[in-house]
Amino acid sequence: MINNEWLLSAVTFIVGFTLTLLVKGDINTALLAALFAVPAAFAGLIAVNIQRRIAQKRVLTALQVEIRQMEKYKHQLQQDLWAIANQSDQIQEQINYRQNQFNWLQVQIGEKQKSKQELTLALMALGEDKRLVEEAIYHLNQQKEELDLSLRSLKSQHYKAETNKNELLADLQHLKEEIAFQKTEKQRLQETIDFLRSQFHEWQMEDIEVHDITPPVEDLTSPETQKLLTGSDEQEEAETGRKGDAERDSESISGTEERAADFESTEFIDGVSPRLPFSASPCLLQEQPEADLDAEWAEFVAQLTYPELEVLKAIVEQENPNSTIKNIAESNITMPELLIDAINSRAIATLGDIIIEPGTDAPAIADPEYLQTVKKVLEIKAVK
Repeated sequence: MINNEWLLSAVTFIVGFTLTLLVKGDINTALLAALFAVPAAFAGLIAVNIQRRIAQKRVLTALQVEIRQMEKYKHQLQQDLWAIANQSDQIQEQINYRQNQFNWLQVQIGEKQKSKQELTLALMALGEDKRLVEEAIYHLNQQKEELDLSLRSLKSQHYKAETNKNELLADLQHLKEEIAFQKTEKQRLQETIDFLRSQFHEWQMEDIEVHDITPPVEDLTSPETQKLLTGSDEQEEAETGRKGDAERDSESISGTEERAADFESTEFIDGVSPRLPFSASPCLLQEQPEADLDAEWAEFVAQLTYPELEVLKAIVEQENPNSTIKNIAESNITMPELLIDAINSRAIATLGDIIIEPGTDAPAIADPEYLQTVKKVLEIKAVK
């Protein structure tokens, strides 16, 4: 730096001296001008240095700001790297967990396959039980014929009961009083219907689970199992009887005296209510529309309740019966799905197939062949 200043001083002095000497031609004036030029050069150098320092300071400040930003970016990158490392550890843990699950599922699949083989052997063993069940069905058919004979005998007793009609008409007044009492119990009966239907639906689901887990043959034929099956049938029959009583009580509340008398006659024929022992006139028995139906359809129709008939009627007559079915369900304190499930359950028990297609937006008859038969059933019920 000192050498540069001496060099600048010498150059300034020589240039000033030379130029002044050439212009003025006086050595003293040239020396004086050269001496003045040296401080001026130093002053210019100082100004340039000050300007350069200011510029360097600005550049330094910008570089310091950029360095701080780079340090922040470095810190953020380190945090991101730590987060990525943590995520990598978590992913590795999840991979290990999934691998353990996969191994466990393989073990479960092996156990299920073993259970499937055992169930296959059990189903093969049930072939003998099927033969025994067929024999039981044969005996039940014989009992059915005997019951038909008993039914004919009851019909003959019905004709004799016509002679006691005047006495039974006196009981009609008692029935009216009982109807008035039933009005107070209507709500309770409707709630009972809803509870029994939900319980029946739960029994169906339990029955499906029982079929999925088939017990051994000796357990099915044991006295305890037969006793449980008999108790379940009796409970279902009691539930059906209670549903029928509740529906009949609901119909009797809104009926007239003439319809109440018909209701008593019908109850006597079916052997449901011991309180109503008289029946319809002989001319009505001679004109039975159910005679035109198959035995399975006649049994199916006999099991249907009034709300279920209304649901069938809405499905047959309307393209979109959802709103009508919903109103029917609300008036009977139940759900549309339970009504449809009840109809299909009765159809499976009597016809061996469902008649309402489940799981569709608008309920419809499952088989077009059933449509005409269902219409005929509704016409018969309308005539009755």
